[in-house]
Amino acid sequence: MKSAVIVGAGLVGSLWAVFLARKGYQVSVYERRPDMRQKGYIGGRSINLAMSERGWKAIEKAGIRPKIEQVAIPMPGRMMHSEAGELTFQAYGKADEAIYSVSRGGLNLELLKIAGEFPNVQFFFQHRCTDVDLDTESITFEDTATGQYKTIEAPLIFATDGAFSAVRYALQKTDRFNYHQHYLEHGYKELSIPPAEGRWFPARSRRPAHLASRQFHDDCPAQRRWQFYLHPLPAL
Repeated sequence: MKSAVIVGAGLVGSLWAVFLARKGYQVSVYERRPDMRQKGYIGGRSINLAMSERGWKAIEKAGIRPKIEQVAIPMPGRMMHSEAGELTFQAYGKADEAIYSVSRGGLNLELLKIAGEFPNVQFFFQHRCTDVDLDTESITFEDTATGQYKTIEAPLIFATDGAFSAVRYALQKTDRFNYHQHYLEHGYKELSIPPAEGRWFPARSRRPAHLASRQFHDDCPAQRRWQFYLHPLPAL
């Protein structure tokens, strides 16, 4: 049986494990975090995903579309808030089209559960990738629960471990590996704004995404310009 190693059990890693398992691969998935099926979702950003048709096609192939549809909120367009307080609705598509607000953590957990049902998929949680050796076709992990290291043969590796990929960091040490990193100027802050009492909406009602962009100057001698962008997404 062909084998593959996936580093990272997030949205991409867990979904890719499903696809590889269906192709007959023996799949080993290594994840730095604890098992989210037991400990709950642990992630850097909890903001909902805005999922379009391309995302739904992947979810459908994974076999969980009916379940995710129950917790997805359709957003037919965006509501623009001007500085004068005027509201302008901009549709995302035709009258019957929408993108959907979906819980990132909830989707990840469902994908993990689906992948875990395949007998040829094995998860290794609390395992941190520390090195990749292209010459020997091997990869090394640290078991953060025990502090022990292990090196395994890995002729086929998929790095799905996110922005701070440990696999990419290891490959940076190889010859002629180009890498570029650019940080956004803006910071990021999540706010939870519950509805006012008596203002709950039906779970599947169609609600727009609201957008507001503002800028202002402070009173310091340098007259710094501050910009911010507010993007509320409906959530259950």
